Amino acid sequence: MDRRQENLFAPITDGLTIGLHQLDPKDFHPSVGTILVVIPPEEGETKGGVVIPESVRKSQPIARVASVPLNDCECPVDVGDWVLYRAGQPVHIPFLGRKDLALLQYTDDASSEILGRFTAEAVDAVLNEQGEGTKMVRSSTKLAV
Repeated sequence: MDRRQENLFAPITDGLTIGLHQLDPKDFHPSVGTILVVIPPEEGETKGGVVIPESVRKSQPIARVASVPLNDCECPVDVGDWVLYRAGQPVHIPFLGRKDLALLQYTDDASSEILGRFTAEAVDAVLNEQGEGTKMVRSSTKLAV
């Protein structure tokens, strides 16, 4: 065992974990069978302007794919696609103080957390038609997709 491997067994200190918060989510590549998604913010206000309390806000089970595994030709989605997922399924991962990142598992059977996908082009076309174009796509993330 060389010196570098010995360091892997050293205790993790608070100083190191603080440094980990400086990692860029764009450099994260999930394991095979998992994708990183950005979940849009929950609506905090009705069309009439009534503020909805956080305790009763409902999130839509849709998210944008931000990262897929490297070299996984079996991955059913591409970066930028929007996926419909089983409600309550995502594993939220606070990263850089963000609460909108989550991991979803995918398989080729009915147990997959991903129920289906919309291509990025299809979603962009609909949002641009409604004048929502960049509002929904860009306001929910700082990740480049």
